[in-house]
Amino acid sequence: MTYPESLEFLFGELAVYQLSGQKAYKPGLERMLELSERMGHPQRSYRVIHVAGTNGKGSVAHMLAAVLQAAGLKVGLHTSPHLTDFRERARVNGQMVAPERVAEFVGAHHAWARERRPSFFELSLGLALWHFQQEGVDWAVIETGLGGRLDATNIVEPEACAITTIGWDHMDLLGDTLEQIAAEKAGIIKPGVPVAVGDLPAGPMDVVRAAAQRQGAPLLEAARAIELEAVEQGFEGQRFRWRRPQGELELDLDLAGHYQIANLRVVLATLELLRQHRGLALSDEHLRDGLARAAASTGLRGRWQIVRRRPTVIFDTAHNAEGFEAAARQLALLPRDRRLRIILGLTQGKEIDKILGLLPARAGLVVTQASNPRSVPALELEAAAERLVRHCLSTEKPWRALSFLMAQSTSADIIFVGGSNFLVADLLAMLDDPDCPELPEPWDP
Repeated sequence: MTYPESLEFLFGELAVYQLSGQKAYKPGLERMLELSERMGHPQRSYRVIHVAGTNGKGSVAHMLAAVLQAAGLKVGLHTSPHLTDFRERARVNGQMVAPERVAEFVGAHHAWARERRPSFFELSLGLALWHFQQEGVDWAVIETGLGGRLDATNIVEPEACAITTIGWDHMDLLGDTLEQIAAEKAGIIKPGVPVAVGDLPAGPMDVVRAAAQRQGAPLLEAARAIELEAVEQGFEGQRFRWRRPQGELELDLDLAGHYQIANLRVVLATLELLRQHRGLALSDEHLRDGLARAAASTGLRGRWQIVRRRPTVIFDTAHNAEGFEAAARQLALLPRDRRLRIILGLTQGKEIDKILGLLPARAGLVVTQASNPRSVPALELEAAAERLVRHCLSTEKPWRALSFLMAQSTSADIIFVGGSNFLVADLLAMLDDPDCPELPEPWDP
């Protein structure tokens, strides 16, 4: 089987949540356990950190992987969804899985998959777990897909767990209260396995505390335990001061966005648990080096990512109300003497009116739709904006939206693109394409 044939099988014959939504979701561990047995349980050959949460888990997973890499360890990283290349889902020390290895894996398991009908996510996860074993990784950081308790990733036997946030997303699958959603996320907590948790609302935090207590799992609440403050913030990154009993430590992070401070607290709490309970040897230098190159060393894209500087063009994959609220707070901090325009695209099932209401009043707005079939039509977004007495322009083509705003901008302007992983993915794919037409140059009066 060739790599193109492998992709055709994965995307054409399996249930892909990113394309089909709820009907592609297959809760339960039975298929994943069966696949794991077929593969010889590869996830048992390395140490695992398991990361769940509504928002922030991708950033946390990449930061953890970066610090472990800086400590000289060989690190596997499984995240989802991918943005522009399927192979992003399985990286080792930042390098994507080779096409030949994807073809080898799918070729070995496609007959089983045709019979047992796993989801796209399940077979993709199997590929990552097997690939990490083939590469001889020391550690793997595994990000959940949906939820936790019934998520395919919950077959791992981790050294530590992290739960980043609990918010209103995927309620049709995880529950219609924050407490129910928290119970699903807390399903990754294993007996005696330490868990770090972010700053949760009171009800969800009680659920997580109770789950940890039942499992006899040491719990570290990052917002209380990690005293961290931002001392410098910029478009390209930021600096934090961590006040610890053993002395202050300044840390540079190559991820912008003020919301990363909450994610960094979870990262530091998780690493503290690994030091205390699992004997992980990490120096301050490992922390500094890893976080300073968190995105660069792991291939993270789409988190407050600067893709152009004249004008400043920012891509951010915030895609639900809680995530966009964090992005909106960051937008509110941008210099008011620089004109701000937003390109917005959303996915079906998101809180359209709430997200539109979070946009800064001073920002011009262009709504569009990604190529993904679950994208909200641009005309529907335009109608929603007008219902909220907000003027906007609309186009079905994201590249047209970006080109239009670039042509109307000076080099001092700011263009923000967000609301959907798929929108960011479409535009990144265009920018990565060597045959992509040139974007207009800014005009300066």
